[in-house]
Amino acid sequence: MFCGFTIGSALGGIASAHMVDAYGWRSVLLLGGFLPLALVPALLWALPESARYLVSQNKAPARVAAILKRISPNENFEGARFELTDNKPEGFSVSHLFKPDLIVGTMLLWLAFFSSLLVIYLLSSWLPTLIKSTGVSLATASVATAMFQVGGTLGALLVGIAIFFAGFCISGSQVGANALSASFYPTDCRATGVSWANGVGRSGSILGSMSGGMLLTMDLHLSTVFLIVGLPTLIGGVSMFVFGRYREAKIERLVAA
Repeated sequence: MFCGFTIGSALGGIASAHMVDAYGWRSVLLLGGFLPLALVPALLWALPESARYLVSQNKAPARVAAILKRISPNENFEGARFELTDNKPEGFSVSHLFKPDLIVGTMLLWLAFFSSLLVIYLLSSWLPTLIKSTGVSLATASVATAMFQVGGTLGALLVGIAIFFAGFCISGSQVGANALSASFYPTDCRATGVSWANGVGRSGSILGSMSGGMLLTMDLHLSTVFLIVGLPTLIGGVSMFVFGRYREAKIERLVAA
């Protein structure tokens, strides 16, 4: 699903290079605002909730059965009733992210999301300007920047130029981080956990977009700029490494119990 994000980003970079010249910068914002809104009716109609969530909300068994039938067509769910074996926790869902068995993972995921999206948006926002400063045209710089997201798409599926492989590693791994956060949290706070991780990451994306301009005003050498950009990438990588070890230990404790 998240491959659509990186593919769309790549196509957006290519399209904007031509749209700005032909119709002005406002045309990019208008198209970018219209297309997501046009998708809303289709999403409301075709995107189902998870079966587990519907059961937790005491929705009609027939609605749950219809979703399960799509997953397993050979099973017979006619007349079936569904219930959860675990109890729904009490309290505000955000507080569930800080339960003793989740707080360490939550903090590590937030740090990784913050670092990853900082770099992604810094490069996406400022690569055209950085590349243009080497003497190439803005259209060529926009196409080169699109390679960052193309690399992200292939990185997501299989997990040139240096920009392509930067996208392969950074943007591609961010796709995996979204899936990882969804599998880490239990059903009662899964949507909240993924949303808050992305929310913290978006604050990193804002900082990344702003810091790119600051780096340019410092008149640093291009290699120095990319060296600085590599630091949050390293932080995010270490966070994911520690998260993996923490999750392994957690699973081992559950199995032993």
